[in-house]
Amino acid sequence: MSKIGIIAAMSSEARLFAGQRIKNAHITQVQNHLIYVSGMGDEKAEVATRKLIEQGAIALISWGTAGSLSPSATPGDLLLPETVITPDTTYRPDQSWRERLEKHLIDHQQPLNSAAILSGSGMVDHQKEKAELFQQTHCVAVDMESAAIARVASEFGIPFIVVRAVVDAHDQAIPDLATNAINAFGEVRAVQLSKGLISQPASLRDLIKLGRHFELASKTLKNVIQLCPESLCFPATE
Repeated sequence: MSKIGIIAAMSSEARLFAGQRIKNAHITQVQNHLIYVSGMGDEKAEVATRKLIEQGAIALISWGTAGSLSPSATPGDLLLPETVITPDTTYRPDQSWRERLEKHLIDHQQPLNSAAILSGSGMVDHQKEKAELFQQTHCVAVDMESAAIARVASEFGIPFIVVRAVVDAHDQAIPDLATNAINAFGEVRAVQLSKGLISQPASLRDLIKLGRHFELASKTLKNVIQLCPESLCFPATE
C-alpha cells in the first residue's frame, strides 16, 4: 500500500486529520498515512519531510491552519493554493492531484480558495505586517511550513499539495500572550498562560476570539476529511 506523508505543525492539527492524538516529532502510521507533528517553523517542517520520505512516503500534504493576509480569506475558509510563494521562489503543488481534490470538494459543496499563499520562516502576527505582505505579494494567507515541505518534495521529485484553513483574519493581531503561552507544537503551557492573563487581562477577549476562529478552521478541516477519506483524492493508494 502506498504511503502518504502528512506534515502538521501542531498536535491539534494532526489530530483533526487522524481522529486521534499523534505523538509529537514522531512518525505515526494511521492506515496508509504517515503523520508527523513537526512543530512550528520551516526548519522543523524540513526535518519532518525528510524523515517521512526516508520512511517511504510517495506523496506529501502540508496540513493545518494559516493566517489571512487578505479580506478574501476569512476565518474558517479552506485554502487549496495553486502556488506557494517565498521571497525567493515559487512552488507549485501537484496540479492533477490538487485539481482532483478541488473538483471533489466543490462537487460536495465545500467552498475553497485556490489563490497563492506565502510561506516564510517567522510568525506574522501584527496587522501592519499582514497588510504590508499582502501589498507586496498579493498572497491571501501565510504559513511557516509549506515552502519547506515543497522544497524537499521538489528535491526528491515527490508530489505535494497544501491543505490549510484560515484561523486569524487579515485585520486580526495575534496577542503576544497567545504565542508566549504555547510550545513549538501549539500546546498550551498552563503556567505561562495563567501568568500572562494576570499581567495582561485585556488579552482574554482576543484569546477567546482566536479560539472561536480555530474552531471554525477545525470544522472546515474535519469536513475535508469526511468528504475525502481516501488520502485526499491521491490516486495511487491501493
